Amino acid sequence: MSLKPSKIWCMSGLSYDPGHQNDDLDRLYMKRCIELAKRGGKHVRPNPMVGSVLVHQNKIIGEGYHEQFGKAHAEVNCLRSVELQHRKLIPTSTLYVSLEPCNIVGKTPACSDLILSEHLQRLVVGALDPNPLVNGSSLDHLRTKGVVVKHGVCKNDAEQLIRPFSVNMNSKRPYVILKTVKSSDHFIGRQGEKIWLSNEFSSTLSHKWRTEVDGILVGTTTALMDNPSLTARLYPGENPIRIVLDRSGKIPIEHAVFSNEADTIVFTELNRLNHNNISYIKIDFQQKDFIDRLLQELFSIGVYVLMIEGGAQMIRSFLDSGKWDEARVITTSNRLFNGVAAPNMTGKLILRQMLDNDELQIIYNDQQKNT
Repeated sequence: MSLKPSKIWCMSGLSYDPGHQNDDLDRLYMKRCIELAKRGGKHVRPNPMVGSVLVHQNKIIGEGYHEQFGKAHAEVNCLRSVELQHRKLIPTSTLYVSLEPCNIVGKTPACSDLILSEHLQRLVVGALDPNPLVNGSSLDHLRTKGVVVKHGVCKNDAEQLIRPFSVNMNSKRPYVILKTVKSSDHFIGRQGEKIWLSNEFSSTLSHKWRTEVDGILVGTTTALMDNPSLTARLYPGENPIRIVLDRSGKIPIEHAVFSNEADTIVFTELNRLNHNNISYIKIDFQQKDFIDRLLQELFSIGVYVLMIEGGAQMIRSFLDSGKWDEARVITTSNRLFNGVAAPNMTGKLILRQMLDNDELQIIYNDQQKNT
């Protein structure tokens, strides 16, 4: 939403000097931009999450974020939030934006034009726009018009915020998250058995993740053996689209994955007619570029962030193809002693966090192959 601060507020302990760029202050306000941006969540896709803050002499006089695809961008909402008595301060304020302002006209006007029309003198940006039509050109344009531009503030955090958008833009496929839960001795289950490994905290977090993605993908064996609902019943929010691979129609229609709680897409080699909440997409499972074709189909229907929850063979296929972007690995305190070995996730460790007696690791694919 466009935020209306009830009063001007100040970041205490840090002084503002208009003639000196204070790096600590810039980082502080950029972190606020990133915090605001996350409020947009999945509603802004396929656009990136973006937040913006307007600061005059160490006092925030406006803030906003991109709320929904097709609606006003963060900079617009930020400037709209400035109260009437403070609008005269805009030209001598600093505008902070987590992502480079756009300079192309699409569903909304160019934000770079708005910055110039408001006569802003200083702009601080977190990340460059990965869109080849922008990618630094907006900042260059603003500099030629006399705006003092600083970019790369909280660069890693700002780029992490738009990772899904970057993959969507550059690879024309969904951002792929591999999620797995394993025992302390590195098994994800036993063949033919349904085993519950994660604790209450990990389970709730997993359901929160489901509200944040567009689709969840499982294979035939997982759907048959675990009979999962693949809904977000433990956390408030929207259910994702359930996506199942069922080459020869083995999954009974009575299984939970076909319930009317959410939409389901089935990839199959059979000729099936769509009915109720279930859609069928025919695909050749034997083609060499199967994963590429699968991701292309999902991207074309608006699945921009995809979480893969199993099984082991499915996850290994994506690992082998390199078509994954992030892994979320929950290691529990349970021991199985034997069973289905957990896939080995290697990459850049971003986070290690304890969830009571479960451990969460988030890993980025640092050797991503382009599609």
